[in-house]
Amino acid sequence: MIYGGQVDAHDFHKVGFNKDILNSFLAQAGFCNVTTVRSFGLFQDTSDLVFHNKPISLNVIAKACKPGDDVVSVDLPSPTAT
Repeated sequence: MIYGGQVDAHDFHKVGFNKDILNSFLAQAGFCNVTTVRSFGLFQDTSDLVFHNKPISLNVIAKACKPGDDVVSVDLPSPTAT
């Protein structure tokens, strides 16, 4: 389950992250204000899946904080907080 359903060539996850490791990689890539969310509220998919009362996905939202010439703003629906 953690590495995809593995039912076809496109359903394989090759890396798993915990919150600390993901936050570290995001910080190294210039992101900050990392927030864990239960759901993104965009559509129903396995990122919302719960198994034995535990979510199986680590869903986060982060802000791009690295200075740069180009700024991209993306407005998403308000996610469900954890």
